[in-house]
Amino acid sequence: MEPMAPAAAHRGGAACAHAFCRGCLVGHVRAKVESGGGTGAVVQCPDASCAAALDPEVCRGALPSDVFERWCAALCESLFLVARRTYCRSRTAPR
Repeated sequence: MEPMAPAAAHRGGAACAHAFCRGCLVGHVRAKVESGGGTGAVVQCPDASCAAALDPEVCRGALPSDVFERWCAALCESLFLVARRTYCRSRTAPR
């Protein structure tokens, strides 16, 4: 944690009061989403003492569009992890 101007600090959600620089927030979300395994959808606050989940809409302005879109896709996919799905060989997306 380093001092930063309030305008440079990004909060991750209403459930916690922690704020991070853009680079740290982007790196944290990117790492969690890329690690996948079903847990990449729910990204917790980077502060080790906080169990609050980050809110994608709150973080959206700090994230590059590709990271935000992958996070949203992981969230959507996680909603169907327990659902029975059928895949079509001629399509890359689940049906």
